[in-house]
Amino acid sequence: MLRSDQILATVEMIQKENLDVRTVTMGINLLDCRASSVQETCTKIEDRISDKAGKFVETCNLVSRKLGIPVVNKRISITPISFVGAGFKRDDFIQLAQSLDRAATSVGVDILGGFWAQVEKGMTETDREYILSLPEALCLSDKVCASINIASSQKGINMDALAMLGQTVKDIAEKTKEQGGFGAAKFVIFCNQPGDNPFMAGAIHGVEEADTVLNVGVSGPGVIARSLEKLISSRNNNDSDLKLDEIAEDIKHTTFRVTPLRRAGGQASLGYFRCQLRCGRSLPCPDADRRRQCR
Repeated sequence: MLRSDQILATVEMIQKENLDVRTVTMGINLLDCRASSVQETCTKIEDRISDKAGKFVETCNLVSRKLGIPVVNKRISITPISFVGAGFKRDDFIQLAQSLDRAATSVGVDILGGFWAQVEKGMTETDREYILSLPEALCLSDKVCASINIASSQKGINMDALAMLGQTVKDIAEKTKEQGGFGAAKFVIFCNQPGDNPFMAGAIHGVEEADTVLNVGVSGPGVIARSLEKLISSRNNNDSDLKLDEIAEDIKHTTFRVTPLRRAGGQASLGYFRCQLRCGRSLPCPDADRRRQCR
C-alpha cells in the first residue's frame, strides 16, 4: 500500500524535478527474417518491425497519459545485423540500413539500434563488408545507429579492426559533413559490450532474449541533484560537513523513490501490449473481460 506522502513526493519529482520516463526501448528479434536475397530480407524485416511495433508509439503515449508521466523517447533495438546479414556484401548492408530506416520511420520511433558486429577476436568477410558499408549506410539513414565491439578483457583487442575503424570513423564524418558529421555520433566502438544493451547509440537486442522485450529507462539525475541540494542546504550550505555515507544514503533513498515509477511504466506498457497482441483490438481494449485475461 502506497502512503500519501510517497504519492505526493512522486508528484513533486515529476512537476518540479524533471523526473520522466527517458525512454522505452522495444527489442525485436530479426534472426528468422533472413532470406535468399537482400530484397526479400528487407521486406521481411520491415514486415516484422511493423507487426511488432506498429502500435508501440501509440501505446507509449497512452501509458504517458494514463500515468501522467512524460515518456520522452520511443526506440527500437534489433538483433545484430551482422548475424541477419551473414554472407551479404557492402551494398547489401547499405540496403539493410535503408530498410531499417524506413521501418523506424513507419512506426514513428525516434531511433533504432542494432546495426552491429562483434570482432574482438577476429573478422570474417561479412564483418569487413559490414564495416565498409558504414559510411554510406549512416549517411543514407536518419534513425539507424551502428556499433561494433572490437575488444574484451578476456580476448584482448583486435588491432586490425581498430586500424580499419579509425579510418571508418573519419569516412563517416566526411560522408555526413553536411549534417555536421552527425553520422559519427550515431556510431559507437565498444570494449566489453554486453550481449544485450538497450542504450543508444550502441543498443542491440541480444540473441539470448525473447522475440520481443521492453526496456524502460527512468531519468533521475535531476531528482538526485535536487535531493543533494536540499541535504546541503540543511547544513547551512556547508558541504564540507557532509560525510560520504550520508551522501550515499541520500542517493539510495532517492533512487528507491524513483524505482516504482520505472516498474509502473513497464507494467502498464506490458499490459497494453499484451492486450493488443492477444485481442488484436484498439487501445485501450474495450472488452473488460479480455483485458483482465491479457494481464
